[in-house]
Amino acid sequence: GEQVHVWSFLAIDTEIDDEVGQTLPLVGVSFALMVVIIGIFFRDWRDVISAAAGLGLLMMWMFATQAWLGYPMTQITSMLPILLLALGVDFCFHGLHRWRALSNATDGESEARLAAAWQSIRELWPALGLATVTTMIAFGTAAFSVIPDLAEWGVLAVIYILEAYLLLGIFAVVLRSGMAVKSNDPQAGLAKRLRRVGGVQTKRPMVFLLILVLFTSAAFDIGIPDTDFDVHDYLDGESRMVQSLDTGKIAFDASDSGEPGIILVEPDSTGDLAEFSTLEKLDGLMTAMHTRNWTRAEPSIIDMLRWQSASVVGGGSGYNPQTVDSKLGIPTSQQELHYLLLDLRANGTRDPADPRSAATAAGVKQVASIDDEGRLVLLVLPMKVGKAEDWVWMEVFEGQMNELIDQHLTDGEGPKATLTGLSYQRFVYVNAMTSSFQSSIYYAIAACLIVLFLVFRDIRLSLLTITPVVAVSLWLYAGMELVGASLNLVTLQVASLAIGLGLDYAVHVTQAIREQKRRRPDAGMQRWVQGMMGHTGTALLASGITDIIGFSVLLLSIMPMFTMFSKVMIAMVILAQAACLFILPSLLTLFGKLDSRRAGQRDSLATGTQ
Repeated sequence: GEQVHVWSFLAIDTEIDDEVGQTLPLVGVSFALMVVIIGIFFRDWRDVISAAAGLGLLMMWMFATQAWLGYPMTQITSMLPILLLALGVDFCFHGLHRWRALSNATDGESEARLAAAWQSIRELWPALGLATVTTMIAFGTAAFSVIPDLAEWGVLAVIYILEAYLLLGIFAVVLRSGMAVKSNDPQAGLAKRLRRVGGVQTKRPMVFLLILVLFTSAAFDIGIPDTDFDVHDYLDGESRMVQSLDTGKIAFDASDSGEPGIILVEPDSTGDLAEFSTLEKLDGLMTAMHTRNWTRAEPSIIDMLRWQSASVVGGGSGYNPQTVDSKLGIPTSQQELHYLLLDLRANGTRDPADPRSAATAAGVKQVASIDDEGRLVLLVLPMKVGKAEDWVWMEVFEGQMNELIDQHLTDGEGPKATLTGLSYQRFVYVNAMTSSFQSSIYYAIAACLIVLFLVFRDIRLSLLTITPVVAVSLWLYAGMELVGASLNLVTLQVASLAIGLGLDYAVHVTQAIREQKRRRPDAGMQRWVQGMMGHTGTALLASGITDIIGFSVLLLSIMPMFTMFSKVMIAMVILAQAACLFILPSLLTLFGKLDSRRAGQRDSLATGTQ
């Protein structure tokens, strides 16, 4: 009738994989929600069928692509299908919305509808195509990471985004053109309200600029959250794994046990660590670690040599050394050290002062590599890592441990000691992932800025377009810091996603205003912004709502890291939409110089003031 809970540090990865598998059905839930939103926005079953066909094919293409490339389903890549379903619908909104407007301007015959489809694809290509490229760049920078999970995530994201554009930005529109179209616009009321907002932005742009400056300054002051590894952030709190961990902490005092770690010691050019001077230094290192409570109750190879020497003197079997150092308790002769090491490799040893302390031959092999001549070619020193889940503590501990190693192994040509072990590897992995994601953000910004300039041919417009997006990334990090959220393997991706998704919105806004200017060059900035808000703005708002609902599906996941990611992504979409729809037009009004008459008025006003 007993309940037995079996776990280990390695089992955490297995538990994560199991819970990732339980999250995959949410892809189907996301698909259903996307179809419902399409129906609510367009209110035409034909639009729903076209979008559903594109989304269904996208789901099959994504899973087939991952299987074809041979990439495993990890906690990082498992989110991509849900993300891309939500992002892919954005293409569908813009394509179908533009096609409906063009089709209503024709006689509605089949050939006219098909012509309207190709026309809408061509007209949207500067915006949709640019948004696709910049999003692929922002997501794809992770493909250059040295961490396999990140590299796979970046490669898959790039392929999925391209597939989403082909299926939902082109295929769904062409498929829809084969069916009749209603003449009414179901979102006419929303478009009218957004036009009013656009008029306010161009009349009072400084108010919106002030909001941008205040929010961004506050975000700089707040800073970014720390990175940690709390098992409760990754695993379901009701799982037996987490319950056993919590029960063990409550029932047993494990505050002083820590996690096992090791120091890997490699020889110098001689290829042999079995030298008295080297072992003396290593013993001094272990003694210093013991005084700091950094060692575990496990014998080192030096302890085993000391036991064997004392055992033989007391009448035990084995080689009897003649040059035993009275202080350290091991031979000073290298040849005698080789003899003792061969005895250890063959038979193990026991502490004559405490018969309960022993090391078998297998135990010796776990801490030392001894060749057939008795040379010590490699060894590990046992170490205790007190708070392996606390990355801030681990960083301090790493510095102190390396400083202690340098104090005892100072010879430039002496043995080389390296911190390692599962706990330290996890710390290095997360730090590398953090650094990789942070670097990818800078690369993404630089690469997207270059692409924007190549398309816009205007560095001013390029900088203005990307500015709100960068600000959103800072706002998100500051918000996470305020609510006490940490950066983990999942939330680390938020900044790059904000660049990719936010720039998608921003490109549509800038390109739509430029398109309005091209169509009505004499209308002025206010009319251009109102035209953008009345058409592109409604599609952007609808796609943002779809993104929010799509990301909210992850709230149903049993994994806390997915639910936290969902909350952060929802906040990101809201902030990105607000920045691109309500702040970017004001920036373009003030600094874009799109309206030559307005620029001329400012110049005349400045001249008169002087």
